[in-house]
Amino acid sequence: MWIAALLSAVTFFPVQSLADEQPLELSIDAVTLYRNSAMVHRQAKGVVGGSYVVAGLPGEVTDDRTRVRFVGGHVISVELAERVLEHAPVERIRALETARQAARRDVRIARDEVALSSGSVEYLTRLVVEEGEAWSRERGQGRVDTERWRANRVWFETALGQAREDRRGAQDRLREAERRFAEFDAEWTRLSGAGGVIVKDLHVRVVTDQASGRLEVDTQLPSAGWEPLYDLRTAGDATSVDLAYRARIHQRTGEDWNDVRVLLSTAQPELGAQGPDPIARWVDLYVPRPERGLVAGSVDSMAPAEKAGYWDDATADAAPYAEAQQEGLSVRFELPSRETVESREGPTSVLVGRTQLSVTPEYYCAPAATQAVWLRGRATNGGDWTLLPGEASVFFGADYLGRANLGLVQPGQEFMLHLGVADAFEVQRRQVNDKSEGPGFFGSQRAQVEEWSIELKNHGALIADADGSASVIVQEALPRPGDDRIEVVVEDERPKRSLDERWRVEWDDRSIRTWIVRVPSGSSAKLEYRVSVRYPKNEQIYVDAR
Repeated sequence: MWIAALLSAVTFFPVQSLADEQPLELSIDAVTLYRNSAMVHRQAKGVVGGSYVVAGLPGEVTDDRTRVRFVGGHVISVELAERVLEHAPVERIRALETARQAARRDVRIARDEVALSSGSVEYLTRLVVEEGEAWSRERGQGRVDTERWRANRVWFETALGQAREDRRGAQDRLREAERRFAEFDAEWTRLSGAGGVIVKDLHVRVVTDQASGRLEVDTQLPSAGWEPLYDLRTAGDATSVDLAYRARIHQRTGEDWNDVRVLLSTAQPELGAQGPDPIARWVDLYVPRPERGLVAGSVDSMAPAEKAGYWDDATADAAPYAEAQQEGLSVRFELPSRETVESREGPTSVLVGRTQLSVTPEYYCAPAATQAVWLRGRATNGGDWTLLPGEASVFFGADYLGRANLGLVQPGQEFMLHLGVADAFEVQRRQVNDKSEGPGFFGSQRAQVEEWSIELKNHGALIADADGSASVIVQEALPRPGDDRIEVVVEDERPKRSLDERWRVEWDDRSIRTWIVRVPSGSSAKLEYRVSVRYPKNEQIYVDAR
């Protein structure tokens, strides 16, 4: 139990007398966020010996998730008492109403910006159409000023592109403003009509032989946490990526954290400090299961958790969370400035940091899964932050391409960034032949033969060589034998597969074959291969995705 690790030995028990208690207000100084909980650090300075009550703590505060420490003296007794409020605190409702009205104004402003930018796009679009009609008339009359028309076209393309970008930005701001208003409105509505709000009061008695001391209270709250969120903005030449590392914080504790230090930890206190031990597993000869009743000792009778090597109650005695954190077991980020995190249904996003990564771009295609070419880049985490598994919003310039998943990346580690579909390519995969070949007169094997043709067209790749050609990594998963009597042979392929060491593990472990196909600009290139699956003539085969 965490409370046993206090600097002063404290036991929760009822306070003997509350008559001399004084109200004490603690300020929230810092919050350490874990993935599924938060440690809120409160303190009050200039505290003299005596009995105090800290009123109105969140209702989810519990004895075993609370630590009380008195710097400069000793804690004599501590008690948590539950109390029910008839209504939510008035100041909380007033603060929500103020935020709600401000969010409503932001929505109106954003709607005006969208209308204005949309009008600009429509106006410029009409001008482009009129300019094109004028061009056609002058060309028909044989009096075309080519240089003037070319200059006008460049101006219109630039102006229209900027107007569309302004409209996208205004639409993004409108969506964000509407989201914030909806969150404030929902919280305000909930609390305005709420009754029976549970809070906890902390009764504490301290002694000191000094003039005063500092009372510190740490509470672990399960209705808060954080997750990483990334923005990836690729440069126009795809050789660098601006990576914004954000934290999406959710907290529904019922109290706002105003102007506090925020620390983000990768530790997982909910798992406890002690891991489970493996359980011995026994294997016996198979005994046919009767129609009724149970078979003792058979392998199939084991529950799934036992098959994994652990019992369901293996962690029953583990601590609710780990108190001690040794350096190197987890990573903790402290945000550079103090933040305000409101209690609400929706998350709050804060910036952890930003860095620029050098990228080696490449085109990739898995035609059997999707007939599209994708742009991705190999990068190295040159920053000081560990990139945790999370979701990334991917942008190419001002264009939003979608979301991708980012895995765990340590500082200095190479990783892959997924940068969206490469629209300049067209892919077509078709089966040329699918036949079964019987054994010869003295043969003992049959064969299932498949022939595939994959055609790639390059309509002007962004990342290309000087002559406009681009190389595409093409991967196909070939059948993998599940029996020693089955043989898979690639009998013909054009071009030959890549023997680069980079692809060896995928081929050895998963039978994923890799080719590098060079596609000329404005033209096409083909990959063709034939694969034969040979097996005993008296057997049958089937292909199963595993």
